[in-house]
Amino acid sequence: ESIDLLSRSGIPHEFRMTIAPGLHTEEDIVAWIKQFDRARSRLSLQNFNPKTTLDILYEKEQGFSQEIFSRFAAMVA
Repeated sequence: ESIDLLSRSGIPHEFRMTIAPGLHTEEDIVAWIKQFDRARSRLSLQNFNPKTTLDILYEKEQGFSQEIFSRFAAMVA
């Protein structure tokens, strides 16, 4: 609902999503792309960084490899 509201507002905006292995897949990213109106919304991906977690359980996790993250980022560019 919030995404739709912002997309229709006419106000320039960007959505930033942090992605992490085990939580997000290529299929998730494809679904997000379909949800966004690229003419009105900008979607940017951020690779997971274990140094800045709110939940200590994720401190030992890693982000996607640079190769995989670059491929995902190219999908939304």
